[in-house]
Amino acid sequence: MAAETTVLTMHQPWASLLVYGLKRIEGRTWDSTHRGRLWIHAAAKEMDPADLEELKAFYTQVHALDGNTPQFPPAYPTSALLGCVDVVDVLPQAAVEQWPGLPDSCRMEAASPFCFLCENPKRLVVPQPLKGEHKLWQLPKAVLKVAQQGLRDPPGLPPFTWRAFGDPRAMLSPAPSSHSAAPGKAKGGAARHGSAAAQAGRGGEELPGGSWPPKASVAGALSTEMAAEAPQTAEALEKRIRAVRKKLRQVSDLQGAQVSQAALTGEQREKLARVAEWEAELGVLEEHLAAVAVAER
Repeated sequence: MAAETTVLTMHQPWASLLVYGLKRIEGRTWDSTHRGRLWIHAAAKEMDPADLEELKAFYTQVHALDGNTPQFPPAYPTSALLGCVDVVDVLPQAAVEQWPGLPDSCRMEAASPFCFLCENPKRLVVPQPLKGEHKLWQLPKAVLKVAQQGLRDPPGLPPFTWRAFGDPRAMLSPAPSSHSAAPGKAKGGAARHGSAAAQAGRGGEELPGGSWPPKASVAGALSTEMAAEAPQTAEALEKRIRAVRKKLRQVSDLQGAQVSQAALTGEQREKLARVAEWEAELGVLEEHLAAVAVAER
């Protein structure tokens, strides 16, 4: 029964995009043995309209590669159960990137250390108000009974299955590391760590799942020292990652202010000057977190 009641809480608009079938990979910083039905719950945090516009542009580009025009959800409810998908596999990022014969449209969505391959999306006609939990959790049986009766296919896109492209585990032996992407390479046109498109693969997860490695010149100069000072437990790593990501989001806001010629304080200018350092630190922390996740498997 647990496999049929497993839930993942996500931020909006990523949650609705998944149950509408526009988003086919959900990225996380952690691996999972879960396969089969995965219910999708929207967190309480209200979405940023700028994130929605950026993600609309991203997924329009993704599906245009397959000759399709996506139909976006009319609403993005929060604190609610939205629907479900089927998880057919969970692969390292590099396994998806190197999957022979996989369309570029799918590769663009691989932006996290671990990629949940999703298909068969179903949306609830009437989303059910519900409080979420951290990582994977179980849906109450009373809620499940009602939810199963309200599922419908999403409109707009043709059916999609990962099985059409073969079995990547059979093709890739041994499985590559989840961090083999070239330094500095941005996937799917995402330009910075804090952008919505950069988070497209990971459902707005607070923990960074698919940030791209920092530029080689910066990482080379700082990574050895940072690696030595990096926390050693998953909990401590995640806490530090959240702190660094907050700094990078603040930098993104400051960059916008700088473009509009708004006056910046000395402290704000210092933050702008340290963006490369923080991006490098984030890359090192993610490497450590991925290594810890593999060791704990």
